[in-house]
Amino acid sequence: MIIELIKPLSLLLSLALLLAFVFYFFQRQSVTAKILSGILYGTMAVLAMNMPFKFTPGVIFDSRSVIVSLGGFFGGPIAAIVTAVIAAPYRYFLGGSGALAGALVVVLCAASGICWHSLQHRYNFKTRVWHLFVFGLLSHFVAMFGMLALPSDLIWDVTKNLAMPFFFIYPAVTVVLGIIIQSIYLFFERDEELVKTQKKLEKQSDVLQERVDELIRAEKQIGEDKVKLRRFESIVANSSDFMALVDKNFIYLAVNDTYARSSGKSKDELVGVRVEDVFGTKIFQTVIKPHAEKCLSGEAVYYEGWFEFENFGRRYIGVAYNPYMGEEGEIEGFTVVSRDITQRKEVEDALLASEKRFQDLVENSTDWIWEFDENEIFTYTSPRIKDLLGYTPEEILGQSAFYPMSSQESERVFNEFITFKKARKPFFSLININQHKNGEKVILESSGVPFFDNTGAFRGYRGIDRDITERTNLEEQIRQSHKMEAIGTLAGGIAHDFNNILSAILGYAEMAMYDLPDSSPAKDQIAEVLKAGNRAKDLVKHILSFSRKESMERSPVEIHLIVKEVIKLLRSTIPTTIEIKHHIDPHCGNILAEPNQIHQVLLNLCTNASQSMAEKGGVLEVGLISSQLSVNDLPAESHLKPGYYVQLSVKDNGIGIEQKYLEKIFDPYFTTKEVGKGSGMGLAVVMGIVKSHDGMITVDSKLGEGTIFNVYFPKIEEQVQGEIEDDVPIPTGSETILVVDDEESIADLTKQRAEYLGYRVFAKKSSVEALELFRSQPDAFDIVITDQTMPVLTGEHLAQRIKEIRMDIPIVLCTGYSPEIDTEQAKLAGISAFLMKPVDMREFAQTIRQVLDKDISST
Repeated sequence: MIIELIKPLSLLLSLALLLAFVFYFFQRQSVTAKILSGILYGTMAVLAMNMPFKFTPGVIFDSRSVIVSLGGFFGGPIAAIVTAVIAAPYRYFLGGSGALAGALVVVLCAASGICWHSLQHRYNFKTRVWHLFVFGLLSHFVAMFGMLALPSDLIWDVTKNLAMPFFFIYPAVTVVLGIIIQSIYLFFERDEELVKTQKKLEKQSDVLQERVDELIRAEKQIGEDKVKLRRFESIVANSSDFMALVDKNFIYLAVNDTYARSSGKSKDELVGVRVEDVFGTKIFQTVIKPHAEKCLSGEAVYYEGWFEFENFGRRYIGVAYNPYMGEEGEIEGFTVVSRDITQRKEVEDALLASEKRFQDLVENSTDWIWEFDENEIFTYTSPRIKDLLGYTPEEILGQSAFYPMSSQESERVFNEFITFKKARKPFFSLININQHKNGEKVILESSGVPFFDNTGAFRGYRGIDRDITERTNLEEQIRQSHKMEAIGTLAGGIAHDFNNILSAILGYAEMAMYDLPDSSPAKDQIAEVLKAGNRAKDLVKHILSFSRKESMERSPVEIHLIVKEVIKLLRSTIPTTIEIKHHIDPHCGNILAEPNQIHQVLLNLCTNASQSMAEKGGVLEVGLISSQLSVNDLPAESHLKPGYYVQLSVKDNGIGIEQKYLEKIFDPYFTTKEVGKGSGMGLAVVMGIVKSHDGMITVDSKLGEGTIFNVYFPKIEEQVQGEIEDDVPIPTGSETILVVDDEESIADLTKQRAEYLGYRVFAKKSSVEALELFRSQPDAFDIVITDQTMPVLTGEHLAQRIKEIRMDIPIVLCTGYSPEIDTEQAKLAGISAFLMKPVDMREFAQTIRQVLDKDISST
């Protein structure tokens, strides 16, 4: 058995040779070398497993433990992990009852190698032979714990049989193979040290060569400096600048040709002459001498000014004085270098004029001009920001470009802006919402272009902001107007269909009332159906009124009944944390109003009040009293007259309204609520309704204490007309009627109603069929009752076609709602009567009788 365990040693020698091959091409400590060595260790472990000693079927032992442990010992964590990743899965793949134990032995040997490598790296000790033997013992001792993963009936036998290989042979093999591998590592380690030493010597050689080169360059530079000196003397002599050397007594010692030409003299004529004699006493005393004396005190001087020259005329000159020293270090005079900068001065003056024009334009522009750097920090802002956002330029400079915005808005705008910034492209019409210093919302439209420095590096953006708050509000109003128009169209369609449905409900309920005896309990129930149906009918009228599709008539109203109804509704809709108190005077009087609109005024005010108390709860108080207003109680610009009013008050103890917002709360779309929690239309609608009722609304609020709204409606003496039972019998008849309606239920109802009244009725669901029937028997009918909205032929067109056949036939037009025709248009079309669905029995009977009787009287 021991001989078979030692058999794989041939693989270990192959491993050593292959490691030498890897280190020949890759540095020993490189990651690549470690990975490749790990692959070698892992491959050899796999090969070792293919030359195993089988203790029992499925239980395999081989030299992989030596290979894997030495992989970690010499190669470190990377080599050990690569080795284990290759060997452990392979052992597990071989299967058998020892598969898990074998894979675990691989992992434990790799871990042992990593631990020893780490200790050696930490304490920096050299590997000795006994180190290898101790490591072999320890690594295989640890590996023995992997045997615990064997089936319980094999653990003792396998452990007993492997004691000799694990604690004697394998450690010995570890020593032998370790010595071979260590010698390979040491060989390449020394080789790497030699390479490093060689590189260090080469570097020192380069330094020496560089110093030699510097000496050669210095010698060459001396020769070049001599040439440059001669060239400099030539340049000074021929320079276009005015150059001179003056002593401390202001006598010329030397001048160049340009200086001599400017004075109209030769160089020889100027040398030895005082400066004062050349420029005159005035210029010398007021300009030249003060600057020259400062220079003679040891200070370099530069100044600019206009000078008159003999040959050059009036020129703008820049003059530089520099003191020059004698051999003993004392100031003996000064040099003069003057340059004609007339052209530069003219350009600067033009630039200043242009800058002044630009500044005037910027500072007087109605738009805000700005500049910010590459970090979006303002570096310039025009004074217009004070008017737009309330900040002075000094307050904004140094702040972020997103400073006046909310955090949410600044994040949105930045995400949109950053795409332009990354591309270094201009942006246009970037809409952003800013906060005025006083808290108001200001909507700006921003446009900007990137700018760059002389090197082409990006330095930020310059741009312009325009206040579009008013324009945006107008656009929003237009959008809302379009929405209201769409709602109106929708309301018309709903009204038509809903009125048709109500016609059937109310009509059949009414017919049932007529058929039931007075003692029937169902009669009271049907009466409730009729009551609810009539309320629905009024609701449709209110929808049409709201969408401006139909005007609502005003009538005397007992407002206290409406207030009580709204309070009952509120109790079931607002949170229970809000207590409702009411003080309603039932004798406060009546007002001339449309009940549904008064309902809406109170509901809107109470809803606003409850929202202001939503977080902490509170008390909602509703009051209704009679109030007398004098001239002093009415606003100066009010159209109201002194007198008696009904005062409706809504009070809460909520968060209150800031004073700066009180004048704006009735503006359309104005809201201080979060997006999605208010449209800004509630109080605007209230104000519109109150004004349309010739009333007045006031508001008083304190922040943190609450708000009270008082609404005043003119009080009237006219009493509310109650519902009067009509004792006059419903008129009947025996004439023949043609009924046309594409709704089968409505056509059947109209037929039953007319037959109940004694008439002979023909009902058609198709306007085309009705026309054919009438054309075939034009004199068989005394009256035609038709719906308006029908396919192919509308009621109006059917009436025209019937009139072409028989001009004197009376026609009644019914509709749930139609924007194409109303009462006046119906009369112009020759229609005898126009009815809006739903129609009750009495109105239906009276209309038929009136139309027939009128027709008889006219004939």
